[in-house]
Amino acid sequence: MASDCPRARGRLPWDRSRLSARAIAARLHRSTSTISREIHRNGGGEAYRAVTADEAATHRARPPKTTRR
Repeated sequence: MASDCPRARGRLPWDRSRLSARAIAARLHRSTSTISREIHRNGGGEAYRAVTADEAATHRARPPKTTRR
């Protein structure tokens, strides 16, 4: 999938605009603390990349629980 979409390249539109965590949170309708945690958990403001963060979250996720019959 060849795309010029910033998200496909792992960068989001606010990466270049240097918006604050509060401004990003307002645009996404999320808590400022949620955005701040996400940024810090995944390398900080300068190193954050959406694709890398998504892959790390998938890796950190707990395996699904087995179901009972």
